[in-house]
Amino acid sequence: MSVADTKLYEILGVAPTATVDEIKKAYRKLAVKCHPDKNKSEEAADQFKEITAAYEILSDQEKRELYDKYGEEGLKEGMGGFGMGDDILSQLFGRHPFFGGGGGPGRGRGGKPKGEDEVQRYPISLEDLYNGKAAKLSLERNILCTACEGTGAKKGVTPTKCRGCNGVGIRLMQRRVGPGFVTQYQTACDECQGRGQAYASKDQCTQCNGKRVAPEKKTINLDIERGSPQHHKIILRGEADEAPGTIAGDVVVVLDQIKHELFQRDGDHLFMEKEISLYEALCGFSFTITHLDKRELLVNSTPGEIIKPGDLKVIEGEGMPHHKRPYEMGNLYIKFSVAFPADGTIAAGDQAALAKALKHKPAAALKAGPNTEVVKLKRVGPQHSFDTKNDSEEEDDDESHGGGRPGVQCAHQ
Repeated sequence: MSVADTKLYEILGVAPTATVDEIKKAYRKLAVKCHPDKNKSEEAADQFKEITAAYEILSDQEKRELYDKYGEEGLKEGMGGFGMGDDILSQLFGRHPFFGGGGGPGRGRGGKPKGEDEVQRYPISLEDLYNGKAAKLSLERNILCTACEGTGAKKGVTPTKCRGCNGVGIRLMQRRVGPGFVTQYQTACDECQGRGQAYASKDQCTQCNGKRVAPEKKTINLDIERGSPQHHKIILRGEADEAPGTIAGDVVVVLDQIKHELFQRDGDHLFMEKEISLYEALCGFSFTITHLDKRELLVNSTPGEIIKPGDLKVIEGEGMPHHKRPYEMGNLYIKFSVAFPADGTIAAGDQAALAKALKHKPAAALKAGPNTEVVKLKRVGPQHSFDTKNDSEEEDDDESHGGGRPGVQCAHQ
């Protein structure tokens, strides 16, 4: 790495050999010092943007590898793969001839094709996404046989090119489908079983039985960062199956958030529902919330405020940490519902006091007239349904399907 390629490390004040934990600690220390909420100066705001951009690159394994190997030019070429914009690069390095005039050198891997990636789902709780987690992931994969180094033959035996497939390992076959039609398809060579190499059966490797690969089990440390979003992908480079003549693919770990019993997440924000009594809605309430980091939040209503069913309130800064910027927090939103008392629980003697408190003037009781019929309200049971479709709509539906209501027919004379 050249001297010019250490600029990101210098911004955070760490060495190029710093571990991920050291980079995180350095960022946290600088973020507290120059965060816009604590330092209102314009210089601090610019510094905060700079250290945040540097942290987003150095805390990401793939971006850091690109930067360490290829410097600023590597980041410029890697923009398409990582979603990095010109604004971040110009913010860190400025616009100078190093970035101008076309692409840089290619970064091939010896011309070998890359094997298929493997996707693994990782269930994770909302608590772990909030706090971050150092997890361990067990992997099972195929690696090149160490005894034959992937040739499939015993040591000292030099395999020859398979004549059946000319060393490719696959053969092009034809299949007739109907009169005059022929399709082509690929299949593994039956002479070399897809190896592309030929040798006598007595010369095959005894450890892998000529398969050229052997199973391996390993445990990998998985660093799940605070605020990682739902379906966030953690890429483990080269940890997928190995195969002769190819570069091992990647294991892509996809985080699957487990449903939480209290909170719902939307990006950096959290949502929850809270039921309060009618008395609390009218006269005030106080309750606690156990947060995802085990802190207890004490929530008090504003004196004199009345809460209506469906009211939405917010506690700023108590949502999820922003991914890559854990000192920036979303909000916690609370939707209130009001539980009304059961029938008959308000005594007649209390109604006058309640009317006075609510500044309600009871209307005089109505009397039935000569053409008035007194009816009685009853509670509707759960077996009843309420259909808002009116009769005219039903008639239109019936007529469109062949006329009239069921059982009513026109008589033709």
